[in-house]
Amino acid sequence: MGWRRPAAAASTSTSGRKDCASREQLIAIRRHIAEHHAELRRLLAAKKLRSLMTEFQGMPLTRAPKGYAPDHPAIDLLLPRQWGFGASLPVETATTPALQKEIIARFKAAAPVVEFLNAPLAAALRKRPLFGLN
Repeated sequence: MGWRRPAAAASTSTSGRKDCASREQLIAIRRHIAEHHAELRRLLAAKKLRSLMTEFQGMPLTRAPKGYAPDHPAIDLLLPRQWGFGASLPVETATTPALQKEIIARFKAAAPVVEFLNAPLAAALRKRPLFGLN
């Protein structure tokens, strides 16, 4: 999640995004989505999130991912390679004390989705021994 203000822009942007660094991570996230898609749909439909941010699904696949049927009930959630949200605020907000409050409100609204998407990755980290020690 981050904040940016392009030079000479008419707005200030904030976003929460999940980029997958590896094939294994993407597979783990898709498996998690496939098994818990109803929960993800509930999180994505949250009124607070919808009122503050706009969803985007980056670089979607053109076909169902390997191992998933094209008619899978979560196929629309499985096609993206990136999941995220964005918001634009008036540029004047960038120079006011309200900016921090606005960014925090958006990050809090997106946090449950980010936590959902990170869950399979965090579980994989807990299974690995720290520094090769058991």
